[in-house]
Amino acid sequence: MISVEELDRNLVIKVNKDAVMKIAVAGDLFTFDKGLYQLNLTVGGIPFKSHDLIQPMNTRMDGCMRSWNWLNGEETSIQETVQKSEKMQCFLVAGRGSFYPGRGFALFAIDYLHLSNEMQYEANWSIEVSAEINPATDTGVLFALVSDDKEVPLSLALVDYHSTVKVKRQATASGSVGPHVLCHGKRDPDICTDWSINCNDADRAVLCAVFEFIILSVKNTVVCRLEVNVCDKEHMVEISASRDHIQLSFDGILGQVELFDTELQIILSTLNDHIYQGVKTYIGGLPDVEVTRTPVTAFYQGCMTITVQEETLDLDNALQKHNDITSHSCPLIKSLK
Repeated sequence: MISVEELDRNLVIKVNKDAVMKIAVAGDLFTFDKGLYQLNLTVGGIPFKSHDLIQPMNTRMDGCMRSWNWLNGEETSIQETVQKSEKMQCFLVAGRGSFYPGRGFALFAIDYLHLSNEMQYEANWSIEVSAEINPATDTGVLFALVSDDKEVPLSLALVDYHSTVKVKRQATASGSVGPHVLCHGKRDPDICTDWSINCNDADRAVLCAVFEFIILSVKNTVVCRLEVNVCDKEHMVEISASRDHIQLSFDGILGQVELFDTELQIILSTLNDHIYQGVKTYIGGLPDVEVTRTPVTAFYQGCMTITVQEETLDLDNALQKHNDITSHSCPLIKSLK
């Protein structure tokens, strides 16, 4: 319990009824205006830039406050505001990570080129991304690079079997092993009617499973893919790319490259050109791009902690972030599935 009390031109801050800080106030705490005393309250931060503080500090609150009691209960406008806004309310159960609600994205400006000196770039570049994910839905963009002309030279996404026939056809053409059981086949049996397949109890676990893939794409071409089961726990997805290689892994298992060497070199050359021309980094979704530019355009829903170029991204530092994305807390994902 934290409380702030006024006492003889001092503000006394108490934690569990014990005074931990005393702040002297030079003037009046309350402003007399039109016959009323007014006091401005700011919750969760300060109403000016933090660099104007005498002692620099991070002033943004990152957490949840419950059981508010402002001015001994006389002020109710803050509580009423929170009740009307779902995004201002606390999760019933919260964990670590950033929560993406299935709408919006976070935008970052990240340079993937390596400097050889102050005047010029080296002839190489690299992209290193790792993401710890716990998705609530089975389709969505995790990470993407987008150029100024709305091309998508690189994207990492989840996709289910129904979302794209292309992925399934590639899997069949490559001669890969048939579908694995997803979540032990515990799906609604009626889903089989969508496929016009007659399932019995013996084969429902395989045939009625929704096949999920994690795919790494350059523009609209799937370069690497991996059939996955993401509905049981948190997972680690990693990608790396440079001028002469590209790699995808899921929980340490390497993805299958979908292209011949000659095709792969052409794709990497395309990615190389875009990197030098400049790209923007999108997390959790894409801006308004044509659906033909990349295999998946849906927004990601679920929890994710993402590291790019060995730096864990703080979504509060994004150039742009959808208001419904929570930067440092996640609900219980099982309740959303």
